[in-house]
Order: sequence, then C-alpha cells, then structure tokens
Amino acid sequence: MSTNSHIEMINKMKAGIEHQARTNADSMREQAIHEAERYHAKNVYQAISKIDADNQLVEKNIRAQKAVQLSVVNGQQRKKLLNCRQEAIDKALLKAENKLKEYVKTSKYDETLYKLCLEGLIALSDPEVQLAVRSADAEKVKGFIPRLADEFKEKSQKEVVLSLAEYVVDDSCIGGVVLISHEGTIQMSNTLKDRLHLACTDLYPKIRKILVD
Repeated sequence: MSTNSHIEMINKMKAGIEHQARTNADSMREQAIHEAERYHAKNVYQAISKIDADNQLVEKNIRAQKAVQLSVVNGQQRKKLLNCRQEAIDKALLKAENKLKEYVKTSKYDETLYKLCLEGLIALSDPEVQLAVRSADAEKVKGFIPRLADEFKEKSQKEVVLSLAEYVVDDSCIGGVVLISHEGTIQMSNTLKDRLHLACTDLYPKIRKILVD
C-alpha cells in the first residue's frame, strides 16, 4: 500500500471515528435533555401533587375547624336555650308558690287540705295512717279526722285508724299533708309544693315549644 493510500485510509478512519463520536455525542446530548426534561416534569408533577395535597389538607382542616366551631356554637345555643327554659320554669314556680302562700291563708284552703288528705288515704289504702302537717294546719286536720275516716270507708269499703303525727311538716312545703304508715316505713307526700313541682313537669315540653318555635 502506498503512502498516500495509507494516509487516505487513516483519514477515512478518523472521519468515521469523528462522525461516530459526534453521533454518540448528539445521542447522549438528546438523552440528557430528555432525562432532564423528564426529571423536571417529575419534579413539577410532584410539586403540583404536594400543593394539591397541602390544599386538600388545608381544606380538610378548615372544614374540621368550621365543624368544631359550629358544634361549639350549637352547644352554646342549646345551653342558652336550656337556661332560658329553666329560668322560665323557675319564675313560673316562684310566682305559683307565692300565690299558694296567699291561698293557704284563705278559707278555701281548708277544703283543699281535706281533699289532699283524703286523696292520700285512698292512694295508700292502709289500715292505720298518721297525718303530718304544718303546725298551722294541725288543729284543722284534727277536726277532719272523723269525717276523713267516714268518707274513706264510704269510698274504699275499708276501715282506717287516723291520727295526727308528731312529725311537723316544714312551712316550706306551703301546705298539704305527708301521710305515714307502717311505722314510718312508708311515707307519701301530698304537700302543695310537691304537687306544684310535679305538675310543672308538664311545662317543660310546652315551654320548649314556645322557645324553639
């Protein structure tokens, strides 16, 4: 092989190597660009996903806070409503108690006291009963005893032995009677205050309806 041919062959080889190197470099450059773009896209996607997740978490926290605040407000409103209802009932009770305190000073109270005693006797239906009343009512009830025994027998077809109890009912009961039988093991309150408070249990749904509606 001549020197010229040898040089030409070397030049061709160099050109081929150079071309291949350039091709490889372009390919590597494109691959690097592709990888960079893919990496960038991945980072962007992850960043967006994180933002979305953070936003969802924020929204969830906001909803939770609103729910808690609403629950607190509802609880406060309910407490306020219950307080208003109780206040209304307490005022009604106090007003009724004051009226009863005036009522027991009238002559009409005597017949009411008698009826409360008779009602209690019929409810107990025991053969021997003691009647406990306020000191102010003691003499009245003593006078009632014969009549009470007769009317009880007429209504129940039973005999009853009645007596005034040594126990004196406190004036805070306003009036009425506490019936005692079986040596004190059974007591039934039929005082005006207890009857009033029992009757006022019917006020709760009515007052609730007034306050809510």
